[in-house]
Amino acid sequence: MVQWKGLYGVLAILLIVPSLVDFLVWTYNVPSPSLGGLPFFWWFQIFWLGFSVVPYAAYAILANRDEDQSAPASGEMP
Repeated sequence: MVQWKGLYGVLAILLIVPSLVDFLVWTYNVPSPSLGGLPFFWWFQIFWLGFSVVPYAAYAILANRDEDQSAPASGEMP
């Protein structure tokens, strides 16, 4: 886990950014520009939803990998 500690921090920051952007409603509460008929308000939210999936998935994969490496093999004493 020590080797991934810095990466966990970066991924945590990347997870916090979309949450903070959601609080800045006045920055994206406008109807234009529209994309595919969707007002800016909607497609901007969809973009951030898609963006937040990537660091969350990476964090989950690394956490599972660390958990598997630290768990004792079956039949071994800890």
